Order: sequence, then structure tokens, then C-alpha cells
Amino acid sequence: MVIDIHDKEETTVNEWLQGWLDRKYENVQASTHQNYTSLLRPVQQLYVNVPLVELSTEELQTYIDLLLEAGLYSAAWHVRDLLKAALDDAVRMHKLCENPARKLMVPYKESQTIKALTKDMQQLFLKSLENERTKNLFAFQLLTGLRPGEVCALQWSDIDWDNKTVVIQRNVRRVKDEFNQSRLTLSPTKNGCNRILLLSDTMLILLRNQKLLQQKEICDGGYQETQFVFTTKNGTLLESTSLNRTLKKVQKKMSERDLQKGGSGVIPAFTAHSLRHTFATRALEANVPPKVLAYWLGHKTVRITLDVYQHILPEFNQSSVEKMDEKMQQMCIDWIHTIK
Repeated sequence: MVIDIHDKEETTVNEWLQGWLDRKYENVQASTHQNYTSLLRPVQQLYVNVPLVELSTEELQTYIDLLLEAGLYSAAWHVRDLLKAALDDAVRMHKLCENPARKLMVPYKESQTIKALTKDMQQLFLKSLENERTKNLFAFQLLTGLRPGEVCALQWSDIDWDNKTVVIQRNVRRVKDEFNQSRLTLSPTKNGCNRILLLSDTMLILLRNQKLLQQKEICDGGYQETQFVFTTKNGTLLESTSLNRTLKKVQKKMSERDLQKGGSGVIPAFTAHSLRHTFATRALEANVPPKVLAYWLGHKTVRITLDVYQHILPEFNQSSVEKMDEKMQQMCIDWIHTIK
């Protein structure tokens, strides 16, 4: 296919990206669309009059490098992914011969490594939850790998006590309305798909304990009845920022406990999302298949799971290879002994 790059009526980079964002609006949540728009706006402004067919990998890499130099690694990754998606559509619609964003280089920053609790830290964390009102919430999240917004949006009607299942179908988000006022709202899960998880006996115990806690708080007064499983002390909707504030207090307790045991008392900072990563790490250590883990975590594809946890997979791959080698050696030895 031949594209005339001198055509004065050729679509500009700005026009194409804006059209792509407009088409995306119907398929993603409002808050997600706002993020997409804010990330791509600088690119649109840079190439407002540049024909789409003249856009090169070198030019885009220059912008990505500026983000990296400013320490905006996460933004660089997201901009790269959005450009790849938007320009892939341009290739499919015969606006481009090839996608210049597919060759963009965004190095992995070590400090951006997923923060998961070690097994020792996990035990210390659980012990430090004693007497915490949110202990059932954090323990439940640690056992299920739910996103912070998903655990906050969990309702009692989502739980099937007889079949020991829970359906994950919504998320808590803070968004701004047309008057730029911030408010909490319920939205579909991140990938827009519901998933049903089996509940272990330990999970069911946590949920029953939480039900008893709510009933007690209602009897004590000052707590409004609610359909939500985990709430504030007043019975209102929780959000991830509240969870992270509580976790900072728990981390102080962890530090004190560690000092009492003769440790250094240094506890690496972690957030509610770290509990999700801890769950995933423990699952990989237990050799849970990535496809199963992807479903548990609510990832749209297995590829997302592999990309997120690629930095810890080599360790488990090596362990698997050693176990396989040991098994194969034993099989070969058994086979050799059968030869006459």
C-alpha cells in the first residue's frame, strides 16, 4: 500500500489521537477515559499539526525519554501502551503502514518492582492486626488477592454461603463530577468482567466474624446498617486511601514487634495493593498455573499476569526446572534398572 505523505488533507497526529479517545469513551469507564486523555494530551499538543504518516519512532522516543528523565516511569509505560493501541488502530484502518510506537523503549526501573510481603513479613503483619477493626478486611484481601476497590465494594448479597462462593462484580472509585466535585462511586470491575471465587473455610470464618462485628457495632449505636461487608466505623463506604492510612499504623506495630524480637525494626513501606501482590506471589510459589491466577486476580488475559509478575517468574522457573530435572533423573534411573 502506498500512502501519500504530502497529501495536505492527511489526518494529523492530534486529530487521530482525539478521534481514538472519542471512540474509546463508549468502551471504558469515565475515570479511565480521563486518565487516557490526560496522558495523551501532551502528545497531541506536541504534534498538533504533524501528519500522522510523518510520525516516527525517533520522535516518540524523544518524548518518552523526557518522561523517564523526569522520573515519570509509570507515565512513560502508560503513554507507550496507549500510543501502541491508538496507532495499531491506524494501521488497521490503513492510515499507517506500520506502528512507530511498537519499537519504543521503556526500561524497567528496579524501584518500580512489585512490592509483596515476604513470608516472614506476612506472618508479622497478621500478628500485628490483632485488635485492629480492619483485621478481617486485610486478612480477607490477603487470602483472595482482591483489588482494594473490589474489597471495599463487596456486599453481603455477593456471598453464597451454601455454595461457598463470592462474586466480584464492582469496584469503589473516587471520581470528579461535572462540577469538579470529588465523590465515591461504584463502578464495574477494572476489566468489566465479573468473576466467581471459591471461599475457603478460613475465608468464611473471616466473613462470619465481620458479620458479628457489624451486628455488635449496630447494637452499640452510631453505626448505620449497610449492605457492604467492610465499611468505615460509621458504616459508610470505604476507599483505598483509608486502607493505606490504617496500614501505616499497622506498619508501626510491625516495627515495634520486630524490635522486641531483636530485629532491626525496619519495615519496608507497603500499601493495600501490596497485599494483592503478596497473594499472587504466594500463589506462584505454590505453582498455581498462570491461567488460574489470572482469573483469580481479574486480569483480562494471562499475558497481563505474566507481564506484571515477570520479574519473579525466573526464580520459580528455576525451581520448577530443578524439580523436573530431579524427577526425570529418577525416571531414567528406574528405566535403566529395568534394562536387561
